[in-house]
Amino acid sequence: MRYLRYGLAVLLFIAILVLLAIAALYGYVTPERAQKHAQAAIEEAFGFRLDTAEPATLKRLPKLVLAMENVSLSSPSGERLGSVRRIVLTMNPFALFAETPRLEAISLEGPAVSLTPESAASLHLAERAAAAGWQVDLIDVVGGALSFSNADGTASLSAASARFEGLTEAGALIRMAGTMKLSSFRPFPDISGEASFASRVDWSEGIFRLTQASASLKGLSQGSALEASASTPNAESTPAGWNIADLQINAKLNGGHLSASAGKISWDGRTVLAPRFAARIDASVAKDAPSLRLEGQAAYVPSSGAFSLAELDASLMGPGTDGQAPTQ
Repeated sequence: MRYLRYGLAVLLFIAILVLLAIAALYGYVTPERAQKHAQAAIEEAFGFRLDTAEPATLKRLPKLVLAMENVSLSSPSGERLGSVRRIVLTMNPFALFAETPRLEAISLEGPAVSLTPESAASLHLAERAAAAGWQVDLIDVVGGALSFSNADGTASLSAASARFEGLTEAGALIRMAGTMKLSSFRPFPDISGEASFASRVDWSEGIFRLTQASASLKGLSQGSALEASASTPNAESTPAGWNIADLQINAKLNGGHLSASAGKISWDGRTVLAPRFAARIDASVAKDAPSLRLEGQAAYVPSSGAFSLAELDASLMGPGTDGQAPTQ
């Protein structure tokens, strides 16, 4: 009987602790306090300031789920960047008792963000991502819209979905899909269609490094049917632009086919340079169609539209040609 009394006493003590914890949860974790913590955590990690005039809703058990409606986004300087129809944050019920609460998931429904080179730079995304504590496991985006405008035109992605998994100070696995549109956006022609992108992104050193990145597009270019894909095992941002290694491109347009590869492509903010590239252009997908093969160096200056080829070897393949003697 004595052991039974001890056991009942221990169970009673545990029950009292649980009741006290639940009471603290309902007394301390109010929607206002949870919203304030969430806004501070997101601003620290991403650089976005969140503001909403509508009260947040809070579900405390079995998971703490905070929902904010009609949220406006702004940069650290106060510049308005866009809005989110609904943000839902999921975390452990007692996460807000920690100094830096860990979020299990962030769900963004209907985000609409507009960026310029200046506003994008003001966020310092790569540096912030490397320095952030990354107290979040998963980010899901549904029904998003993103646009980027500069002097060269506008690029936009609508009806977008995205997933950021395995978020740490070292990076994340990113998958994105949506309807892409490029309008007068140099160096590209006007393009619209369904696009997808996937890559492992490393930001541990304050720059973006992509590994095993791939992208695809199916749509229209200047009114003609277009299918294209590109992949690279490694690409990294620089203070001025990007360096891309072993880029592979395949595209079909107007019944023709282009395949190209380049061991290295660099973009320094002024010039896109491929020190050595190889390309094959088929006028038709038919087996007996002639093919043009090119190898050399290519450079493109988007601001002026200047395009140049150097050290060029060209050969024409087709019926009656062996393609062995290059035409300079």
